[in-house]
Parts: sequence; C-alpha cells; structure tokens
Amino acid sequence: MDVQPTERDVAEHTAGHLALTDVLYVALAIAVILFGNMALVRAMDVALDSLAR
Repeated sequence: MDVQPTERDVAEHTAGHLALTDVLYVALAIAVILFGNMALVRAMDVALDSLAR
C-alpha cells in the first residue's frame, strides 16, 4: 500500500488545474480586451465629437 501519489496522478491533477486556470485567464483576457476596445471607441467618439464642434 503506498500512500504517496504516483507521478501520473500528480501530472493529471496538475494538468487539470492548469487547463482550468488557462481557461479562466483566457476568458479574463478576452473580457479585458473587449471592454478596453469599447472604452477606447467611446473615448475616440467623444474626442471626435468635441473636435467637430
């Protein structure tokens, strides 16, 4: 009976954990980029409006 987790179990666990955090980071990055783009477009719109007047 060995209590130590085998290398394979450890690798699978880490891979699962990494995949989950990767998905979260990618989703977060996409959200930041989208909101950043929206804010940038809004700011440019306001700037162009004030220039046009």
